[in-house]
Amino acid sequence: MDTGDQVPRLLRATAYSGGGRRIGPIAAVYVDETDRPAWVSILVDPADGERLVPLARSWLYPDRRLVVAVIRRAVEEAPVAPSGHLGAEEEDLLFRYYAHVITPASGRVLPAAVVGARLPRATDPAAVRLRRVTAAAVTAHSEGSGALG
Repeated sequence: MDTGDQVPRLLRATAYSGGGRRIGPIAAVYVDETDRPAWVSILVDPADGERLVPLARSWLYPDRRLVVAVIRRAVEEAPVAPSGHLGAEEEDLLFRYYAHVITPASGRVLPAAVVGARLPRATDPAAVRLRRVTAAAVTAHSEGSGALG
């Protein structure tokens, strides 16, 4: 995904599977050190918490549909999203989970190392790898009241 104005657009989107099944609204966007969106948290069920989904192989349409590369059930069974920033260890856990559910066009399952290869790894496993950005943070930033996050 292109960076540009993607974070505010993602925060107004609703996630769908490639088959067109609604998954839920985007609750937060996780951006890397270059402010590139890498993951989104989706509110699948208000009683069950947010779930993280990688933005790799996703597509954001003008009508606010974010089509992700996983099915709804995989999102429902994904680890619960943390309430704050995402560390390298947590991200690695998510890559291991999604390595079994993201499949390329060829239909072969990608190993976790391949799924996560596009993102550099922090040397400190406790280091913040991705910052959580919410609609409230974007609004505050656009009104000049501070940095995102």
